[in-house]
Amino acid sequence: MEESPIGFMIHGFSKDETQLVHEFLQTLAGCEIIPISATGMETLRVAEILNSAPYDNFASSEPKILMFLGFGDDKIGAAMKHFPGEKPIFCSPTEQNLQWTLEYLIEHLLEERASFSKK
Repeated sequence: MEESPIGFMIHGFSKDETQLVHEFLQTLAGCEIIPISATGMETLRVAEILNSAPYDNFASSEPKILMFLGFGDDKIGAAMKHFPGEKPIFCSPTEQNLQWTLEYLIEHLLEERASFSKK
């Protein structure tokens, strides 16, 4: 049985930052992974971004978002714990957030982060 490909979608990373993240996650995963840059795609639904050819528009900005695609919980935990440099906002796809625009997802993640920081 063939395994599903794994990868990550990012927003707010420069090309050099993306390369470092790609190398880190690929080493962690132990297999080839697919990077998708969603920078500049804020008006598209997350599902549309993921179902299209990998975008390669890079620009360092805040907030930095990293969505794990196909990673198991153990690999996600290790990636979050050992992430090199400043940690982005991590997330995973859900039935709900796949239907949101990237712009709305970012807004939601920022609100969620603010809510957790108050606790």
